[in-house]
Amino acid sequence: MLPLPYSTMGEPLVAEIREEVRAVIREELSRFLMEIKPFVSDSEEKEIEESIGKPRDYRKDEFVEVDL
Repeated sequence: MLPLPYSTMGEPLVAEIREEVRAVIREELSRFLMEIKPFVSDSEEKEIEESIGKPRDYRKDEFVEVDL
């Protein structure tokens, strides 16, 4: 089947395709970021928590949401 030109696909279909492509990109980016995240040993994590605390020690408005 040959790809349809943009004008015959219709805007709703194009918007749906764009959203699906964005969802796949977000998922792959999230997976990639998890793979490159450095390993932290238990002792390193304890040192970090003693230094700056745990996430629950902060107010919700102190966090920044990142839209992937």
